[in-house]
Amino acid sequence: MDYNISNWIFETVGDCKWFLNLTKIFTHLGDAVTIISIIAILLLFKKTRKLAIYMGITALVVFSLNNFVIKPIVARDRPFVSHPEFLSLLETASYDPPKSYSFTSGHSITSMAVAVAVFMFYKKIGIAAMCCSLLIGSTRVILTVHYFSDVVIGFVLGAAAAVGMHYLIKFIESKINLEKRKVNMKTIVLATGNQHKLKEIREMMKDFTVVSLKDIGFVADIEETGENMEANAKIKADAIYDYCKEKGLDYAVMADDSGLCVTELGGAPGVHSARYSGDHDDEANRQKLLSELDGSTDRTAYYECDICYRDDTETKIFVGRTYGKITTEKIGDESFCYDCLFFSDDLQKTFGESTEEEKNSVSHRGRAVEKLKNYLTKK
Repeated sequence: MDYNISNWIFETVGDCKWFLNLTKIFTHLGDAVTIISIIAILLLFKKTRKLAIYMGITALVVFSLNNFVIKPIVARDRPFVSHPEFLSLLETASYDPPKSYSFTSGHSITSMAVAVAVFMFYKKIGIAAMCCSLLIGSTRVILTVHYFSDVVIGFVLGAAAAVGMHYLIKFIESKINLEKRKVNMKTIVLATGNQHKLKEIREMMKDFTVVSLKDIGFVADIEETGENMEANAKIKADAIYDYCKEKGLDYAVMADDSGLCVTELGGAPGVHSARYSGDHDDEANRQKLLSELDGSTDRTAYYECDICYRDDTETKIFVGRTYGKITTEKIGDESFCYDCLFFSDDLQKTFGESTEEEKNSVSHRGRAVEKLKNYLTKK
């Protein structure tokens, strides 16, 4: 078949010097210098830089494959060496062919690999590039630099190599991005100005770096207008996440909202726990709660914490609860609002009487944080 095709070409254009010279010009589109120049130009622009790197890696791989693997193994003489009439096509075009050959066309394998690489990024441009590669391959046959079969094999190997490199590079990128996410996951902004809460969560999340709003320079007030704790947590997480993006900080964000829910009071104070008495006054809040429950026989209650975690890929909510009863008087440390009134079913004493470690082991926030930690570890 190779001889039949070349014989037909010789009879058709063997004496057409202008056509052969035009063919010589087109064949140079597949030269290494041309491909390197195209890649270099694409590297100059941010939008095409990734494509240029991919094209460069693919071209380097197929060039090395052809020249250092295929050619030494299956080297052969110049095509049609026993048919000088075919070689006259080269002389008419004043073209100096390479001195050594393999059973694949270097121009075909490289140009098709680069064209398929482009196709993986931009379909329409890639189709045009593949048509150009077919043109380059045709010039190798017309000038009798390669057999027709050499060119076809080059096209097949080039396309296969490009597809293989595409998925290999994507696999490597996914692994690198996963490692980056793991590194970035280690640093989490806690959306709170409460130093007690910051200390508590840092104790719970010792495997992570938890930074405060002060650490990232956030000083604005976030208006918590949600109707429940989940909504408030999300409002805070969204606000801090947007701030981090504006400042170029590649951190994940966690925000929580928690409250005391009393059965007899229909879930109150709930989302209004911090301002139950109308202001951030712990003692006034406690006195109002005791007053509301005066004479009540059902004093069951639970603390609830809703944590909203947000990163570049998703937003997740984690809920933790701890159950108990409201005492009739303050017992223990009064420094943290309702703790001295909340008798824990788990600890059989009030949170006010408990150590920090005891409280964290059963607290609503501890349970929500534990769910978050388990999620991040498996992510």
